[in-house]
Amino acid sequence: MSSLVSIMIPVYNAESTIAMAIKSLQYQTYSNWECIIVNDGSTDKTLDILNKLAIKEPRLKIFSFNNNKGRGTARQFALEKCQGNLIAMLDADDWYYHDKLEKQVNFLNQHPEVVLVSCGMVIQRNKECVGVRGIQNEKIDHFNQPMPVPVPHASSMFRREIVNGHTYDLEFKLGQDMDFLRRILIGHQYAKLDYAGYVYDEYISNTPSKIFSSYRFSAKGYLKFFKTYPIVSIRYAILEYLKIIRLKIYTRLFGFNSIIEKRSIAITEIQKNEFLKNLEMLKNHE
Repeated sequence: MSSLVSIMIPVYNAESTIAMAIKSLQYQTYSNWECIIVNDGSTDKTLDILNKLAIKEPRLKIFSFNNNKGRGTARQFALEKCQGNLIAMLDADDWYYHDKLEKQVNFLNQHPEVVLVSCGMVIQRNKECVGVRGIQNEKIDHFNQPMPVPVPHASSMFRREIVNGHTYDLEFKLGQDMDFLRRILIGHQYAKLDYAGYVYDEYISNTPSKIFSSYRFSAKGYLKFFKTYPIVSIRYAILEYLKIIRLKIYTRLFGFNSIIEKRSIAITEIQKNEFLKNLEMLKNHE
C-alpha cells in the first residue's frame, strides 16, 4: 500500500494564487495525499475559495483562524493535523510539477536510511521561468551538527517519525521553517534530487527587510544548540549577522533583484521547456 503524504499549506490573503496551488496537487501522478490547509485569518476571499474547492475535493482538510496568528503558528497547527507517514510543504503562492510527489515518495521507498529528500526549485517571475536552485546529484549526506540547512523547506518531504516532539518556533516571525528543519535533521541522512519540481516566485515573496530579519532569527536559532555545540553555534550565529552587513552593502551597490538572481543558476532550454509543459498541464487539468 502506498504511503499517505500530508501536504501542509499555511495561507493568508492568497485569493489570486491558492486555487492554482491546490490544482497542482490534483494533477499529481501520486494520488494518495491529503492537504492540511490552515487559513491564517485571511481578510480577502481566500476562505470562500477554499470552501468551494473542498466541496469537490475530499482530500482537502481546511482549518481557519479568526485572526492572523503568523506562519509559525499556522505551520505547527497543520503539522499536528497531519495523518500521513510522509510530510511535504506547499506555500499558497507556489505550485508543484505533476510528478513531484511521486519522485520523492519513490526515492524514500528506495532509500529507507534517508529521512528527508528535497528537489530543486524553479524561480518564476511574471509566470516565466528565470532560474533554478537546489538541484543535486541525489548523493546521500549526513547532517551531523547544526549548520546551514542544505535543503529548502518548501520543496522537501520528510518522514513523520523524525519530528519526534519538535515544533515550529512560534516566536519566530521569519525563518521558523529552516530552524525547524535544522532541529529535526540532526543525526539523520538526507538527499537532494536531480530534479526541479517546485515553482516559487521569489520576486514577490522576498524583500530586503524580510531577509535581514530571517538572518537575525537564524542566528537566534543556532544559539538553541549552545549547550551541546557551543563553538559551532556561536560561529554560525556570528556568520548570520555578517550576512546582514554584506547584504546591505551589496543591495546599495547592485540593487535587490541582483541578489535574487545571484542565488539561482541560469535556466537551461530543457528546464524551460519542462516548466512550460507543466504550466500547460496545470492550466488544462480538470
